[in-house]
Formats: sequence, C-alpha cells, structure tokens
Amino acid sequence: NILANTQQKAKSIELVPYTRETEEAVETYIEKQAINQTKLHIGYKIPVTIESPDYIQQKLAIDVFGGGTQSKLFQEVREKASLAYYASASMDAYAQAMYVYAGIDEKNAEKAQAFIDKQIECMQQGEITDEELSIAIITATHRLSAIQDTQGGCIMLHRTLSRLAGIETVEQWQAALKKVTKDDVVQAAKTWKKDTVFMLVPEESNQTENEEVE
Repeated sequence: NILANTQQKAKSIELVPYTRETEEAVETYIEKQAINQTKLHIGYKIPVTIESPDYIQQKLAIDVFGGGTQSKLFQEVREKASLAYYASASMDAYAQAMYVYAGIDEKNAEKAQAFIDKQIECMQQGEITDEELSIAIITATHRLSAIQDTQGGCIMLHRTLSRLAGIETVEQWQAALKKVTKDDVVQAAKTWKKDTVFMLVPEESNQTENEEVE
C-alpha cells in the first residue's frame, strides 16, 4: 500500500522546520483500476506527534485547510474552481503525516494539485480569515463533545488525552482550542512538507503505471 509506505517513512523523519530549501523531491505513484473518477491522494510530512506541545494548533490548522465544507480545500478547490468532486485533509499524528484526499477528473490532475498547493501557500502567507478560524474552532469543539456519545469514541478520546501535553480533560482541550490564534495556524502550515503523490486512474488512462512499491 503506497500510503502505508508513506506513513512508515514519516515515522522516522528528522523534525526540522519546513522551508523551501529543505523540500526534497516529491515521489509520484500511479496505479490503474476499473474506475471512472481519479483518486488523488497527497501525503505531507508534519513535525508533530500527539505528545507535541503544538499538537492542538497543528490539528486545527489542518481543519482550516481541509477539515470540512467551510475549509479552504472544499471552498476553493471544489466549490469555486470546480476541480474536485470532494477534497479534504486529515492528520495522522502517529505517522507524523497529513493526507489530502480528492476525487477528480484525470484531465484536471495537474491543475487540481496546483490549486491545492496554492491553498497551502495562502495559509503560510497568513491568508486566513477570522471566519475560517472561528468555524474550525467551533467544529472541533463540537466534535469533542459528540465523540463522547459512543463507547468507542470515549475509549479513543481517553487514549488521546493520556498523551496530550498539558491537557487532561475534554474541557481543557476545548479551552485550548479557543486560545489558538491565526499566527499559530500560519506557523503550523509552514511546517507542512509535501512528500508523496498517489493517483488511482482509470484503466484507459494514457499515464504509465508505476511498479509496485516495496
């Protein structure tokens, strides 16, 4: 599994601040399948684990970027540019990674990636509105309340709380969310480092399929 391979690599990365100078060549993999819609997955290295003191800021930054219908990915890439059927981002703190998922037409692959890159650049340059930040905070706060409605959610929440730096209760976590600033989100976005691009394309695609990754 290509994304699993990315996760494995991310676990061993040296935690250094992201800059254009530290960016390495991005690996691209293509596979074919009997599908109509191309699936675009992009993996990024992030220098954060659950134990990191800036975990909450990093998680909220990813929510602003691609955490819901009001996120930059959904609004800019899907709604305004019409380059994706869906577009979202999620965090895997255990693998020190962020993943972007998008369903696209293959002919729009290059343009969609450019628009996704542009949203990250905008965030790194401080182009985040008060509304975007506020919605992300409210959504994350409500999510923490809702997750306690199921036994599985409570177990997962307890495991996470046991590892969060300086946070012992849901109430403390929610209070910490409300303290996250726009600058916190900008600084978090500056650490994102694109690592791997994976595309699952239709069988009739003219693109060359990569060999299996070990």
